[in-house]
This record gives sequence, C-alpha cells and structure tokens, in this order.
Amino acid sequence: MLPCEKAAKIRREKPIQWVHVHKSSGWLMCQLAQCGGETVVTPNKVCNLQPYDDNLSGRNKPHKALNCQTRVMLVGNATWGAIERELYATDGCYTEFEYGIVLREPLARMISMLNAHHDEITPDQIISELRNPTVIKISDYWTKFDNFLLRTLVPGVMYLPPGTIGGAHLAAAKDVLKNFTYVQRLEDLPRNGALFVKSLGWPSSVAHLVTTKVHVTQQHDRYFRTEDEAWLRRLNAPEFALYEWAATLQAGTFEGNSLTNFEGNSVTKFWDNHAFSVNHAFHSSLIVNLPVWLAAAMIVGWCRRCRVC
Repeated sequence: MLPCEKAAKIRREKPIQWVHVHKSSGWLMCQLAQCGGETVVTPNKVCNLQPYDDNLSGRNKPHKALNCQTRVMLVGNATWGAIERELYATDGCYTEFEYGIVLREPLARMISMLNAHHDEITPDQIISELRNPTVIKISDYWTKFDNFLLRTLVPGVMYLPPGTIGGAHLAAAKDVLKNFTYVQRLEDLPRNGALFVKSLGWPSSVAHLVTTKVHVTQQHDRYFRTEDEAWLRRLNAPEFALYEWAATLQAGTFEGNSLTNFEGNSVTKFWDNHAFSVNHAFHSSLIVNLPVWLAAAMIVGWCRRCRVC
C-alpha cells in the first residue's frame, strides 16, 4: 500500500469503472483510489470485482459477463472498481458508470510485460509466434505484443490471429474511448499529474504521491533486438496511433480545471510500479545555453542605450 493517510470518503453520483490494461499502472491507480477516498468494490483483487473482472477470460474459459443492472447491484455503494480483462459488449454501462483508463506508450508496455513474466516465454518465442500466425501457440501470451490495447477495448477481437488488427479496429477503439470520462497517458503524468488527480476529485495529498518517486521494484534486463523492436512498432501501428490520438481526449479530461488553490502543482516526478523519472532535458538546456542567453541580453541592453537597434 502506498504511504498515505486515507482521505474522507468520496461520494459519487456515478461510480467509476477503471479499465486496467495490464502493465499500464492499474495497480498504482487502485492504490491511489484508496488514498483518494474511494470505496472499492468487494470482493476485489487489485480493485477488480471478483470473479467477473479479473485478468483475461482466455479462449477456453467461460466469460463471466454482467449486464448493467447486475453490475449496479454488485457495485452497491462502492465508488471505484476496475476491469482487468478484455471488454465485453455488456461492459458499456455508460449511463450508470463513469469510465477511465491509463494508456502506456506501447513499446514501454511491452518491455514491462516482457520483464514481468520471465518464465512464460522468451523474446525470440514471442517474435516467432507473431511472425508465424498458423503455428500452434504456446499460450495466449502473444496477444500482449500485438495491439493489446485495441484487443482489450474492442469486444470480440482479443483472440483474432496475429497481424489482423487494423484500421477498422482502431476506429472501433476510438469509439469506445469517446465514452470515457477520464483518459490519461502514463508518460504525461509528470506534466499534468496534479490536474489528473484534481479531475478525479481527490485531495492534493494524492498529487504528491503522483509527483514523488516513492519506490522501485523492478529493473528491466530483457529487451527485444533492434530489428525486432522496429518490426513490433510496425505491427502495432494501430495501437501507437490510438495512443497518440488519446492525447486529444486527455485534454478534454482537464477542461475547466486549473491548479488554483491546489497543492502539488509542481509536477516533476512520477512513480509507477517500475522505475520512472522525468527527462530533465529542459533544465540541462537551460544550463548549457545560459551564457548564450546572457550575451544576447547584454547586446540588447547595449543597443537600447545607444539607440542602435
């Protein structure tokens, strides 16, 4: 559990259903929700309502789909729940619930996945399975490296063969996300984390958890070869396109919000369940170019005094 003093309980007109894309900080969001005063559904595992919303169903596992009326009944007085599996058509209860999601840069998500499951499959096996769609698969693990975000969001496409996710699925995924109230890209949290927290109605103390590097639990030691990484980028072009497009929805999440009278608005670092730190390129540029800027300022001042400029 994150080190926090739990806030006063939040009351919501509509409970939130958070779509937890695997290796996209779903565990972090569950912890932040509890720190922010949310009442989490029970029984749950990492905020996922059990036994309905936890992990992928699997092709040979029965789907435990809920209609909206049953979901409302099971959620009860809770304000927060998560869905960590592919969405079903019955999950679109937009009248009864608000929906949210964190999207992670696709290749970063894949590298995190690769290192989180050392014993399941090797990088070479993943590439081999993706390049040879007709080969019998060791498991369904390959789906996490072939437009997994789209496979999660669009009902009925999780187990389509490798290489078959395309423009139609991208359009369908966009239609799903247009119904979401909260859309946030993980890599943007260092810049807008405080606004993100405020948009959810959480106190400023939660923003400090987002903007402070608290813990490091995993160092990556497995990567794809350069040529395989380039190939994965091409294969996952629809997911990269969705990730870029989501920035427009993210901006809408913060519309009407400002950081006035809100603490924690100096967003410099973000912690997730892996090592993450902000790129300080701007600060480095400031130091390196300081002599140039000072010289320019002196010239402008001289020009003004002499009325040359």
